[in-house]
Amino acid sequence: MMMMMKMMTALMSLGHMLISTNAQTLGQQVDSHNCILDGGYQWCESQNKCVRPWITPCHQYPTDPLPFITDPIELPRPIDLLPPLVSRPVVSRPVVSRPVAQTKPTIPYNCASWYDGCNRCMIHEGAIGGCTRMMCFTKGKSTCLSYRRLTEGSTCYRFCEDGSQMTVDLKDKCPSGTTCTPSNSIGFDSCNDNTWKCLNSH
Repeated sequence: MMMMMKMMTALMSLGHMLISTNAQTLGQQVDSHNCILDGGYQWCESQNKCVRPWITPCHQYPTDPLPFITDPIELPRPIDLLPPLVSRPVVSRPVVSRPVAQTKPTIPYNCASWYDGCNRCMIHEGAIGGCTRMMCFTKGKSTCLSYRRLTEGSTCYRFCEDGSQMTVDLKDKCPSGTTCTPSNSIGFDSCNDNTWKCLNSH
């Protein structure tokens, strides 16, 4: 019984020590802007709010795109060096055009791993299945990192007039012993069931 009393006293004093310690709980570390530091937040001056930099990139200086020029640029008048009886050549004003929007690069149908300039992505039939989510300060050139080899029964040629499916032209990529064979249907469109397949040539 005495042993039990000593054990109970030791446990109670240990519990009292744990309760009375001044341990910080999650959410107590804040900066001068009240951003919760132990939650990964930091102050973003350009956005005027607390952000997690790996989720919401914070650009230190807001960047404004250059304004588009809508009016033609006035050129200085050419100096008249020609004699008065000779007519002057017509001076045309340069045409200022708006920048062309960049198009996304097309992912090849048989690409297996794609680099979008920042992250690596898994690809299935030319569509992105999933990507890493790395934060990039500068974006590189998009490219296919590895290609999937065609197997017997793989689609090697497809063209849909309505653009409903990705165009495929891999007639020369069928594996050894197979050829890219058209379906038995007649028509210009080789969409859906009319796609050409790598089939055994024997």
